[in-house]
Amino acid sequence: MRDEHIQKTLSIVKKGGTLLSLWSHIEGSEWEKRAKELDVHAYYNAVVSNGKDMTAIAGLMKEGLVKSHVSKKFKLEEIAQAHTELEKKSHCR
Repeated sequence: MRDEHIQKTLSIVKKGGTLLSLWSHIEGSEWEKRAKELDVHAYYNAVVSNGKDMTAIAGLMKEGLVKSHVSKKFKLEEIAQAHTELEKKSHCR
């Protein structure tokens, strides 16, 4: 399914355009070669947290410069309901 997604996406990106995949690695794969053939700039990007970043964010929160917002709490068993609530919202605070 991932390969189908990348293949379809590459087929619709304009020459000179950019594909940013959050789903599949591009670098070092057959898709990197195909993207170059199509003159498409293809990248993989994913957010990976680390201790240093989390410590910095915690410091900003402690100083009151960054605030978290929790609109509702769910039990683990209610995860489906939590996702449904997220889907209803058109934005985050």
